[in-house]
Amino acid sequence: MPQPYIKLNPADAAKLGVNAGTHVSFSYDGNTVTLPVEIAEGLTAGQVGLPMGMSGIAPVLAGAHLEDLKEAQQ
Repeated sequence: MPQPYIKLNPADAAKLGVNAGTHVSFSYDGNTVTLPVEIAEGLTAGQVGLPMGMSGIAPVLAGAHLEDLKEAQQ
């Protein structure tokens, strides 16, 4: 079974200083999530892609505003 991930536009990934495979963290509704990055050329800058229905990805994230998106601390 595939692992959960977050997709970023290449420009957004560059702003964060992350590459494919780098882990980023973000917060929503008081929860913090850490996921590996996948780069998605077709994704609009400023948006992220999350695979709904995968373990670790809450359905409430659809259309949610994510906070504190940054490279995860190792």
